[in-house]
Amino acid sequence: ACTQNDVMANPSDRLIITDRMAQYWTHQGRLRHDAYLTTAATLRADRPQCNARLHAQHIEKPIFIISESGQLSASDIAHLKSNSITLFHVQPLSAGKRQQLVALGVTCFQINLPWDIPYWETVFEYIYQSGYHSIWCELGPKALESCVLSGCVNRLYLLKKPAMHTEGIPLSDRLLKTLAHWPSMEAQLGKLVLYTYHT
Repeated sequence: ACTQNDVMANPSDRLIITDRMAQYWTHQGRLRHDAYLTTAATLRADRPQCNARLHAQHIEKPIFIISESGQLSASDIAHLKSNSITLFHVQPLSAGKRQQLVALGVTCFQINLPWDIPYWETVFEYIYQSGYHSIWCELGPKALESCVLSGCVNRLYLLKKPAMHTEGIPLSDRLLKTLAHWPSMEAQLGKLVLYTYHT
């Protein structure tokens, strides 16, 4: 989500978009895709349920979580109702931490690479080999920028909120230059403006 000045919400702030049309659109997007990708930081900050909630139904999706540090606690995922949760971590996990996560039903997969092209290629190849070919991603600023610049994204949605009570952090020049070359469409979504960029 962006403000009118093209800045993202501060990742330490919990941003709730309450517009019903935007919520409906988000759940439609989750429903249309095979699996859901997010970050451990997003889980802690926003506590998304990571499912599609439409027409009084809660449709579970396989959940993939990325974390550079591997920090993921029971409280981070206690609210999730998925039969398949996978954690991609960069740093090695202690035996105790791994056992704790496995006991919670989490599959742990280490990718000992910086957040760059080979990292994202490994993430998406793992998901693809798991049988999921269409991924809905809800990422914070750092992961979003890294993922888009890796060239592994074919469509990006940005919701522009008319007013947001946060100073935000600017989108990087690299990301803005990249998006400037992507064809885009603008549509009104309730009280919000939706921008769709695609390669």
